[in-house]
Amino acid sequence: EDTEYSADKPTAVGDYVARVTLPENDSYQQVVRTTEFSITKATGTVEFSIEDVKYGVEVKPQVKSDTNDVSTAIVEYKLTSEDDESFTTVKPVKVGEYTARVTLLANESYEQLVETTTFSIKKAKGSVRLVLENIVYGEIISPEIYSETNDVNTAVIEYKSVGEDDSAYSTTKVSAVGEYMLRVTLSESESYEQLTETVEFSITKAEGSVEFNIADERYGVEVTPQIKSDTNDVSTAIVEYKLTSEDDTSFTAAKPVKVGEYTARVTLLSNESYEKVVETATFSIEKADGNGTINVEDVFYGAPVSPELASGTNDVYKALIE
Repeated sequence: EDTEYSADKPTAVGDYVARVTLPENDSYQQVVRTTEFSITKATGTVEFSIEDVKYGVEVKPQVKSDTNDVSTAIVEYKLTSEDDESFTTVKPVKVGEYTARVTLLANESYEQLVETTTFSIKKAKGSVRLVLENIVYGEIISPEIYSETNDVNTAVIEYKSVGEDDSAYSTTKVSAVGEYMLRVTLSESESYEQLTETVEFSITKAEGSVEFNIADERYGVEVTPQIKSDTNDVSTAIVEYKLTSEDDTSFTAAKPVKVGEYTARVTLLSNESYEKVVETATFSIEKADGNGTINVEDVFYGAPVSPELASGTNDVYKALIE
């Protein structure tokens, strides 16, 4: 209606009629003219971003707009390599390169607004627990590997001596006595990065073994120690002797020759792999069989009997003749 004209300029979206009135003057009558025009919806603005995240962390779209209502924003996602038909409102969780699309609905003043951004879900750092006890020479190295993120069945296990450069790591199991580093590498998976963990352990000298015995002997026969060992060198064995009734301070390297009860002690020196070994054995030196002869010549009645005695072992002057 003509009565709805106002001198106030319109600002809202809509179709309008503008009327201009030129007043009459001395020569011309009043002039009234009209024209139609429209105020259409403008294109709004939006700030839309999503930060890259690691696997297991939820993606969080950031949407800001001074023109459209962000509370009703529709956010959709797809793999960047896929076409637009793949957009879905389900947030992605797998590792990959993604494109997100936000749609802000039109309002009285601004058109519907669509914006996209790209982001990545990157592989996360996994976790591993590595347990390895110290061992003695000859035992098997048995590391225990636990991981809820990476496959332990394909673990690569390497060894090097403590103090060596990492370039010295080798998959060859160590066996000599020493201080070592063990490194385990778990392969990357769809969701987790390659993972490496180390642990320090030692291989200490083992307890050696020896078979040691000395046979009982008769007086006059040299005692002969019998020593056997699969771990230590018997050629450098130290054998010592003492009377069994004496304390250990009486041990001496001199072989006993007198009759008696003895204890022998053998010491095998340590080597690269085995500790020093000490073992004892008991033996006896027993009295030997003596020797002697007696001879009595025939005599006439009334003549004295004169036994002749001889012995290389016993005292003939203490002989009892009956």
